[in-house]
Amino acid sequence: GDVENVDMSRGLIPGQDEMPVTDGEGRLRIEHSDNPEWTRVTGVLHDCFIEIMPFDTCYVDVVAAPDSVFFNRVELMYGAIHGMLEGVADSTGDFSGYVSVNSEDISTVPPDWMWPPTTGRLNGQGTVEGPLVGLAFAGWVNLYEFGLGPLGAGSAEVALMVDDLLGDQRLTAGIDGRGFSIGDVPFGDFSLWGAAGTTAARVDSFRTALGDTNIFLEFTADYADSVSLVDVGAFRIDLEGTRWAIDDPVAFTVGSGHFSMPYMRLSSDQGAMALSGLFEEDEVVAGTLQLESFDLALLNPFTRTEHDLAGRMTADVVVGGAPSAPQVNLTADLLDAPFALADVHSMHVTAGFTGGTVDFQELDLRTNFGRVTGDGTVSNPGAGVKDFWAGADLDLDLHIQEGEWAFLDQFALPALDRLEGIFDGSMRVAGSVTDPLIRGRVKSAPFHIHWLHLDELTSDVLVDSESMILGNLAGHKSDLAMTCLLYTSDAADEYQRV
Repeated sequence: GDVENVDMSRGLIPGQDEMPVTDGEGRLRIEHSDNPEWTRVTGVLHDCFIEIMPFDTCYVDVVAAPDSVFFNRVELMYGAIHGMLEGVADSTGDFSGYVSVNSEDISTVPPDWMWPPTTGRLNGQGTVEGPLVGLAFAGWVNLYEFGLGPLGAGSAEVALMVDDLLGDQRLTAGIDGRGFSIGDVPFGDFSLWGAAGTTAARVDSFRTALGDTNIFLEFTADYADSVSLVDVGAFRIDLEGTRWAIDDPVAFTVGSGHFSMPYMRLSSDQGAMALSGLFEEDEVVAGTLQLESFDLALLNPFTRTEHDLAGRMTADVVVGGAPSAPQVNLTADLLDAPFALADVHSMHVTAGFTGGTVDFQELDLRTNFGRVTGDGTVSNPGAGVKDFWAGADLDLDLHIQEGEWAFLDQFALPALDRLEGIFDGSMRVAGSVTDPLIRGRVKSAPFHIHWLHLDELTSDVLVDSESMILGNLAGHKSDLAMTCLLYTSDAADEYQRV
């Protein structure tokens, strides 16, 4: 007969002890025969669970005989997840069957599973074998547009084995995929082989390949209540024919509001990087970073910039203080680094950061357009790293030696067309990055702009975001001396002489 509002906490089939734990209610049709002994249950359940799997709706077709229970159909729907199970359990409670799962949105997994936030699509299938207390799964899972925090993958095929499926799960997986990324940084094809349980995990091999950039990583992790201990046994990056690798295994701890790494050194025949760090939320941040002739091109796979980084840097960075108000001290030297605005032959910087202000104690920059030395501050209190430069206030004293006016050609300002010459000068830079105000005095020898050609020109300079004014000019062409004021405007190609 048909039964409404069935209490599923009493079991799917009356009198059968070796059945999955259930709860909720449903509408079932029960058919029973004493000779031969046989019971069949069909119907639909709502807002229930079977073992670890809750569901919104479940269709069942289960037949119980004296020596076996046949699961002809157990079809579950939960959020965007659709699962199907079929199989048979013998009189000892051992189960043998097949399961398939599809989901158009894996972010809808049950909260009780305590998965980290994930996105993407999934389909999988495989066999399920063993007793309920030690049920094991072996099969395949396909992932599409997968996301886990900053990690992403376009697609992946996963060979998966899970022991104790309904208890303390232990997973072993092999993965081949494409389109791996961290944040917005692509790493290309990837593969992984490893295992994980409730208290530990290991990655025997993780590899990525994108062009001539290849990464290899292996590590183990032991995780307890709030802190995990991670041991990195191997980490290397092959970049443009150069291999960077850690010198020794690296151990660090990480947890909620905590990170500690005593020491790590990454080196190659092209340079080295060593670092250490400590972070305790609301308490302290401390760390060091040393670069030894470090090739900045190594950072290109991990950054998104309009132009690739290049050049070699030697630096010493020390960080300390409270997380809300860290202090940073930097001494750095950069060699042979081409940038969009200029080719840097060398740069030396000594600076400190505190309270939203970068204090340049020493700056010495040598480029293909001349040399700049100076000191001063760049400030933007309260701004994050990404927004710091765009809204920063400037207070800098700069001294220029053998500067070339040709530097301004790349800005394509009509008023400064055909400006040529070599100049020395001292300038005070104030205002902000978006609205700078520059005052100073320069000496240019020679000086050429449009129709004006001088052997030497000495002038006061005033530059803002709209114009450049050369005041109190004193110059000469051969024996012809000249004094004047020259005004050039970005808004119009105009010149005034007083």
